Amino acid sequence: MKSGDLVLCTFQPATACFTHLGYTEPMKYHIKGKFGFLVSKHREETGSWFVYFIDIGYTHILDPEAFEVISESR
Repeated sequence: MKSGDLVLCTFQPATACFTHLGYTEPMKYHIKGKFGFLVSKHREETGSWFVYFIDIGYTHILDPEAFEVISESR
């Protein structure tokens, strides 16, 4: 996997993020079943990625288990 790969999200997260105070923000978007692009690695130790969903203009951090690579970039 590398930046620019087209992926299909196979998981719907319940939360969007953790705030600096440790609270969680509820997920505002439905991303399961949507296509996105891998932007960059988030954490090497977990293998998580920033995934950008063009149709909703939203970036979310996902583990590789939460998406399927559809098309690899060159």
